[in-house]
Amino acid sequence: MKTFVDAVMDNNPFALCPTGHAKAIVGMAYRGENMVYVISRDQCIEKLMTYMEEEEASEFFEYNIEGAYMGEHTPFFIND
Repeated sequence: MKTFVDAVMDNNPFALCPTGHAKAIVGMAYRGENMVYVISRDQCIEKLMTYMEEEEASEFFEYNIEGAYMGEHTPFFIND
């Protein structure tokens, strides 16, 4: 059975995922014609909290990860 990662990579080998956050991938969606990852915002922040306090992790995520639009291969982030 294919995983979300397999399905996205088959469709769009240029799809982006923030370094170290592959375990936070929860789905896939289309951005225009390109399939991209859907990533759990909460899981990303939780992982960052192993290195920093909650408020700092949340701010870091919002500015440096969620706010970093890198074109048509940028993932979507959801609250779950």
